[in-house]
Amino acid sequence: MALERCDKNWQTFHDMVPATLDIEDPTNEAARPQELQTLECLNTRAQLVREQQHLATRVKDVGTKMHFLESSLNEVERMMDVSQAIRSSLFDSFHASEFKGYSHVQSPKEAIKALMALFS
Repeated sequence: MALERCDKNWQTFHDMVPATLDIEDPTNEAARPQELQTLECLNTRAQLVREQQHLATRVKDVGTKMHFLESSLNEVERMMDVSQAIRSSLFDSFHASEFKGYSHVQSPKEAIKALMALFS
């Protein structure tokens, strides 16, 4: 595409250099269009390099943003784990204080049997 055309122009220019050096008249108009084409190729290559550097910078910025996002998600997960542990601890404390006198009851099934025995 554009690079192939530029490479072809560059190769043509490279092949013409010895012939151009042999020309004694520096105002020769035949060599001027080739110089312009070569400059266009150099500008195209420079533009491609700039675009590639810009894209690399954008990828780096996106990578940094993704790193911050991942860190934030890890922090949220950690906070959820801490919240769950506190909630579990509070429930265990409440359960232990509310049902202090029922430590002799091993399971609900045994509690139901004991109640049935009282009423029968």
